[in-house]
Amino acid sequence: MSSPYPFNTGIAQGIAELPIFSGIGLRLLLMVGAILIGAQHTIAYGKKYKLAHHPNLTLEYAHASDEVPDRTYAELSRAHISVLVIVLIAIITLLFGVLKLGWYFEEMISLFMAMGLISGLIYFKGNFNKVGNAFIEGTKEMTVAVIYFGLARSIMVVMEKATVMDTIVYALSIPLSNLNNVLAAWGIYLSQGITNFFIPSSSGQAAAVMPILTPLSDLIGVTRQTTVLAYQCGDGFWNMITPTHSIVCAVIGMAGVSFTDWFKFAWRLVIKWSIWTLIILTIASVTNYGPF
Repeated sequence: MSSPYPFNTGIAQGIAELPIFSGIGLRLLLMVGAILIGAQHTIAYGKKYKLAHHPNLTLEYAHASDEVPDRTYAELSRAHISVLVIVLIAIITLLFGVLKLGWYFEEMISLFMAMGLISGLIYFKGNFNKVGNAFIEGTKEMTVAVIYFGLARSIMVVMEKATVMDTIVYALSIPLSNLNNVLAAWGIYLSQGITNFFIPSSSGQAAAVMPILTPLSDLIGVTRQTTVLAYQCGDGFWNMITPTHSIVCAVIGMAGVSFTDWFKFAWRLVIKWSIWTLIILTIASVTNYGPF
């Protein structure tokens, strides 16, 4: 799918005929709360893991008998600073290209390839052999992740070729028509979490569900902006526990973590995020969350 807005919010708002990236105020509140919840969950997990596996380990290593991990830190050299500047320039260029020039994946891939090549040449002082060797070493670490990525992507391809995705999305939307606006907004969020398994692509999910949800939201009294917000949260938060989501599979594959272990960590976090999302959606429904 080609679009000048390659992010789920922009695509969904475009389909819903809303000003692109409008309604940012409530989404910022949602983001701040989600970050705090994620930080709390991660810190709590870290403390629990420490007590279970390293009960005597402290940050100060107060006892001389404690084993202090052997840590070496590289100094921040001019090469490191130069690479960080290149990365910053690439991020700024990416934002400008996406928002102003309509860039999509082809342009973004080219930008990151250029960023990697320039950074490598700076870091290795123009030695192409070392840059190539570093690239090969990096691709070795990505092998398992790429396999996970391909397997997850294949599920979506099968669903598309079988032409059953629209049927599933439509079936999930039917119960929403019988709910009041608050419960309907909650239902949209939960239905998107389920849809995420079948359509893990953010842009693909927006293209599949928003043409159905947009007129449905008008009929049941849910503002289009609230519908976009519910879709966005269902797509974003539930990605964490969706086994068909290729990026999640790639990342945990690179980290050497099984999906079972990852799910044990992430499902409670998704529950916490879901509770926060339902609160935000209630506010959106009560205040008739609009385009601005």
